[in-house]
Amino acid sequence: MSKLTQQELERHLWGAADILRGTVDAGDYKQYIFGLLFYKRLCDVWDEEYEKLLAETGDREEAADPDEHRFHIPTEHRWDAMRQQSTQIGQRLNNALAAIEDANLRLRGVFNSVDFANQDRFSDALLEKLLAHFEKHRLRNADAPADMLGDAYLYLIKMFAEGAGKKGGEFYTPRSIVRLMVEIIDPRPGMSVYDPTCGSAGMLLEAVQYLKDRGEDARSLSLYGQEKNFATWGIAEINLFLHDVDDAFIAKGDTILSPKRYDPKAREFVEGIGAYDRVLANPPFSEKVWGYELWQNSDPFGRDEYGCPPKGVGDLAFVQHMLASLKDDGLLAVVVPHGVLYRSKAEGRIREAMLTADVIEAVVGLAPNLFYGAGIPAALLICRKKKPADRRGKVLIVNGDATYQPGKAQNFLTDEHVKALAEAVHGFADIDKLARVVPVAEIAANGHNLNISRYVQTGADAETVSVTGEIAKLAKTVSGRNSFEARMLKHLQHLGYAVPQDDASAIDGPQKPAQVQHARKRYRLGDLFSERTEPGIAGLPIASVSIEHGLVARSFLERRVESSLTPEGHKLVRTGDIAYNMMRMWQGACGLATEDCCISPAYVVMVPNELIDPRFAFHALRSAPMIKLLHGYSQGVADDRLRLYPQDFFLIPVELPTIDEQREIAQTLDDIRCAVKAAKEAVHAIDSVGSLLLDELVAGSGHL
Repeated sequence: MSKLTQQELERHLWGAADILRGTVDAGDYKQYIFGLLFYKRLCDVWDEEYEKLLAETGDREEAADPDEHRFHIPTEHRWDAMRQQSTQIGQRLNNALAAIEDANLRLRGVFNSVDFANQDRFSDALLEKLLAHFEKHRLRNADAPADMLGDAYLYLIKMFAEGAGKKGGEFYTPRSIVRLMVEIIDPRPGMSVYDPTCGSAGMLLEAVQYLKDRGEDARSLSLYGQEKNFATWGIAEINLFLHDVDDAFIAKGDTILSPKRYDPKAREFVEGIGAYDRVLANPPFSEKVWGYELWQNSDPFGRDEYGCPPKGVGDLAFVQHMLASLKDDGLLAVVVPHGVLYRSKAEGRIREAMLTADVIEAVVGLAPNLFYGAGIPAALLICRKKKPADRRGKVLIVNGDATYQPGKAQNFLTDEHVKALAEAVHGFADIDKLARVVPVAEIAANGHNLNISRYVQTGADAETVSVTGEIAKLAKTVSGRNSFEARMLKHLQHLGYAVPQDDASAIDGPQKPAQVQHARKRYRLGDLFSERTEPGIAGLPIASVSIEHGLVARSFLERRVESSLTPEGHKLVRTGDIAYNMMRMWQGACGLATEDCCISPAYVVMVPNELIDPRFAFHALRSAPMIKLLHGYSQGVADDRLRLYPQDFFLIPVELPTIDEQREIAQTLDDIRCAVKAAKEAVHAIDSVGSLLLDELVAGSGHL
């Protein structure tokens, strides 16, 4: 087999996710893909080691000796043996993964969240297809070295995080942010590095890569972490193993409620606080249930040196845990929401205590929309227990709100941005419109408020222009909103509904709607739709339905693979078709195609005929009365879920207005959607003008 390129490997692995898409919930299938990838890698590397040992010794028994391998795969549970079976594949996979865990203490628990034995979710046919896909390419070291496979694994983690939106941020921090944090803390060979909320271990691995990039001994680092989500803990362990990192110790459990440290003598984790050279983390923002009950009468582990955070906001609990875990000459970097910098009451008292103790060395404000599912800007808090003499009594404030590259879905930091921000922190000096060294006494005079724009503005002229520009945008947005609303009211009136004609009539209260009667005929849905079953066509984009927008279109699709690839297993969707996931109808998983594309086989593709307007059909199928009707024709399947089968769908009786009335209704509903969107944009524009004006008149001027 030829050696894979990085891009080919990433496409191959993402193709496995396409096979599961539509059968397994998007939030779950990552663990199955990761589990199978790891299993295939282990088996292929074991075979590679075995063949090399056999060539050297000529002794099959010695070549198979577990002591001669980095890990052991029991004979009956190796990939080739498992593939000899064509029935109960899921259970056989479960047995193989459990046997590998039992045979390797280092891998104990990494497959715990993976269960292939649920036949309602994983039929033998589906698993056969998935396994056949995985064995298209070998994953030996000769085919995919550890760094290459590790990078592909990180690519998968990133893609799954993007698809998961807000929840993606729970186990993945964008790599550019991680690189910036590692650049700032500057780990050196021989140091210990700790991440108390390590997610998929990306920050620990970036510390390793940081030394590799400098030609330094990355294996001399000691890596430690803790993760409370067991499935994510397994992802972290696999991530480290695939990157060929053996000297990492990741504990399971809640860091605040039950902190763990590794005891090298006992070779196990024990409760307690460790001491590390470098600490970095992206804890959950403003965690509501964080462990207040444990801390309110004094934290048993002594981490509340600066005070107890408020009951519903746990940010400073994580910060104080990290400080408690730091060696006296150590350095930490932590991602925090901006509220940590200026909120009052309990958090204000903690911030005051930290500033008085002089443990805050720098605050780095980041640009908005850098994190998955979180458009709000965040900041980095850089702390030491003992600052260098020339930095005592001072805090460096860095305003990076203009340091970013805009993106379609989210913004990102380029290598140049990372370098500029990191150098600003290391330089600890004033930089026009970027950084300023602020005396702690000045911060105290400001009520210990660390609000970044109070100390560093990225340009006063830009602020004035921004307000003017936003006012122009507001005027345009309001005009658009008025236009859409006028169209909406016109169509409603045309349909026979009483609509107020001016403000005076509106004052008298809402008028009683006119009695609207539409001539309707009875049909079965099979009279109105036919099913499209053609396979996908190479060159068309592979799309998914946007539940929010209800569209299957290039502007909303997730690009699963490059469009030049054959969309194996996908269905063809033509413009005007309706794609409907009959396992997820209750979530509104119905989309109207506005371009030709390919879609997961989990969707039924329906072609409206001349009796029904496609836009009317789309609105009708997403309506509450229709969903209720469909519900009555559904059948129960596994996990207490309901499924509507296509043959039952086409038998459902409905009443339908004339085609002209359908088009009028569809246009009205489209106008209502546009009016709602325009109204939201107008509210957002008003809020933007207010915020910018407040900044200019108050924060920018420095006085009331």
